[in-house]
Amino acid sequence: MGKNIVAPRIPEYIRKIVILSTVLITVGVGFTFTIQQFVFYQRTSKQMREDVIEKHKQFIKDLVAIEVEYIANQKKEFDNRIADELKESVIKASQVAEVLYSNYHNSMAEGELQKLIITAVSSLRSFSPYSHVFINHLDGRGIYYQGNPEFSGKDLLDMEDRHGNLVVQSEIELIHEKGEGFLNYKLGSFGEHDELTAKVCFVKKLPHYNWYLGSKCYLDDYYGDFKLEIARKISSERFRLGGYVFMNELDGHPVVLDGEVYKGDFNFNDGTDTHRQQVFKEQVEAATSSAEGGYFSYKWNKIGEEENSEKISYASFFKPCGWIIGAGFYVEDIESEIQNQNAELKKGLLWNIIQILLILAIAVVLELYLLYRFKKNFQADFYHFTRFFRVGKGRYQRINLDKIHFREFRNMGKVANEMIKERARVHEQLVEEQYRAQESDRLKTAFLANMSHEIRTPMNAILGFSELLNDEEIAPEVRKDFVRLILQNGEMLMTLINDIIDIAKIESGQIAINQAEFNLNELLDDLYRHFEGVIEKDPNKDITIEMQNRVSETFVCNSDEFRLKQVLYNLIGNAIKFTTTGSVRVEVELKDGRLYFKIIDTGIGISKEDLKSIFERFMQAGNHLSKHFGGTGLGLAISKNIVNLLGGEIWVESVENQGSEFQFYIPAAIVTD
Repeated sequence: MGKNIVAPRIPEYIRKIVILSTVLITVGVGFTFTIQQFVFYQRTSKQMREDVIEKHKQFIKDLVAIEVEYIANQKKEFDNRIADELKESVIKASQVAEVLYSNYHNSMAEGELQKLIITAVSSLRSFSPYSHVFINHLDGRGIYYQGNPEFSGKDLLDMEDRHGNLVVQSEIELIHEKGEGFLNYKLGSFGEHDELTAKVCFVKKLPHYNWYLGSKCYLDDYYGDFKLEIARKISSERFRLGGYVFMNELDGHPVVLDGEVYKGDFNFNDGTDTHRQQVFKEQVEAATSSAEGGYFSYKWNKIGEEENSEKISYASFFKPCGWIIGAGFYVEDIESEIQNQNAELKKGLLWNIIQILLILAIAVVLELYLLYRFKKNFQADFYHFTRFFRVGKGRYQRINLDKIHFREFRNMGKVANEMIKERARVHEQLVEEQYRAQESDRLKTAFLANMSHEIRTPMNAILGFSELLNDEEIAPEVRKDFVRLILQNGEMLMTLINDIIDIAKIESGQIAINQAEFNLNELLDDLYRHFEGVIEKDPNKDITIEMQNRVSETFVCNSDEFRLKQVLYNLIGNAIKFTTTGSVRVEVELKDGRLYFKIIDTGIGISKEDLKSIFERFMQAGNHLSKHFGGTGLGLAISKNIVNLLGGEIWVESVENQGSEFQFYIPAAIVTD
């Protein structure tokens, strides 16, 4: 105690190692961060490149979609325009015929008037050289066909066009149904884009002479004009970095090539240019891969250059005309945009590295300062622990945590204080365990002594009355009482032996539950009759036994009848044993799938101290009571274990000198594995 405790000093080589390690770790961390910045730059640069390419890909996809939508709208307007012109020609011819008939039908012979109408109609100028107004009779005879004089007066009802359409018959059916209207024929002879070969016809009834007028045309007759109109518009499109829109026919003929309307005879599939033929094949596959189209990459020369460059295009197929519409961009043309973004990214990288170096310099200075403080506080904390361990060898003195600087040492101090506290607790526990061991030996000794008394008492009675039975002069009535007493003491001895066997089975885990169905009311009636007889035979008991059964008479319980009866026998027997006057009441009810039992007596009760150990083996409430009431102290321990095995719980409430209330429950049906 009187010796001075000198605080330890950290060896010089350890301090140098710590300082060097700290600086190296700091530099290593800075180097790691720098490498991470370079890795981040590489990843970001790659991602930016992909994003730029993706942005341009989305742009050309949207552009192609706009062009396809434009062509679709123009195609619709083109078809409507042709239909309107057909109708206009027929209406115009009909008006001329009506005027002539109105002016001359009274002054001119019918045959001459018909010739006049035919001459007038044939002289009308059509909007196109491919469509003319014709005249037919409603019985199917031809009246007038420009360029086909052989049709005049001929029955045309069975006439088919080259694709099997009964044209005249269909026209007459429409006239009879509506008077006028359009007929559309899908001829289906132009590959997949059959709409170009469709034939459109407009017919109108002429009331006079039972005639009808009509005009028809094939859409592909006007295909060249429509294609040229679209090609001029497509070729005028220009977008960023000199991009253009191209258009090709499915058969390989270019329509718009290199941003210009193509007027030559070149065909991608003619085999003269294998490279372009392969590109066109990839173009067709991409355009027809889905309803929207698709991307494809290839090598193609820029306008005015001969060398091929990498190009990414998007192509879509316009089925009504059999056209492939597409647009693309050269990858090298977007490199400048990517380089500008990389330059900005490099500036950010350089600034980040400068910040890291500044932070590292500040960190090194701060670490050196913290190392100085660490050394000082470490020596102080080490001093407190050294003193604690030297003083704590002989007494339970705790370390003062308020003087500890480091959290780790403080945690160690908590553990050390817990160790001191545990040592004190273990010491107290050892003392208590020693007392309990002594008490256990005493209880077992008392139990063995009590067992010796409990066994000797019925054995003495059995042996004594058995010896008296040898006397032949004993009256038959007395002999009968002796036999009854021998049987009664034999049953007491058997009960005692069974309790000892049960407690042994419980300790070894060999007691088993035999589940079966039984009538609970019959079991309760048997117990009631038994204990009612026990009370009547004991002149010292002035008590009544009550059975309040709230369970249906037909209720069938699924449990172990023998073990349940054993528990009730012990609890009711104890209640009667420790009750001199008053009553013992048994209550039974079924609730939530459980059977609840209450055994309530007005006996001597149980003290609070004894309630804590009432269900322990070899224990009897106030062991001194065994001298007055007898018993082994095993009944409640056995009952508790049986109730637990049945899947229930048991507990007791009692007030000394006022009575006790034992309660337990078990499931109405035990579920076993």
